Amino acid sequence: MNASPLTAPKPTSSIAMFRRWLLRIHGTILTLVALGSALATTIGWMTGTGLFGFMQQNPMVWVGLIQAYLLMTIIAVLLVLGSGQANARKWKDRIEIKEETCTLQECFCYTVAAARVLTSGKPA
Repeated sequence: MNASPLTAPKPTSSIAMFRRWLLRIHGTILTLVALGSALATTIGWMTGTGLFGFMQQNPMVWVGLIQAYLLMTIIAVLLVLGSGQANARKWKDRIEIKEETCTLQECFCYTVAAARVLTSGKPA
């Protein structure tokens, strides 16, 4: 049996194909956003410049953010791998989409909070 985790048998319905396509696209985007944010956070923490430069004064913020971003990366990889399963249940897809939405919202909120700190000089 030659089964790849990223390729599944052809789904019978168009909605199943759409779900798999949506999970793959959003998983890929979430992976790129989370890894890019982790990189930007680390650069800001180490150099004290950029959007995340404020973390040089409080390094525990970096610890929390890097954990959140790497957790988002793990969830995103699981989304992509889970989209290729042949017998994925509908409720499982819904739960994964909800988790993905929550992590995307967290990433956006962290970025907005960091931008507010950078522009105003005060905590959000």
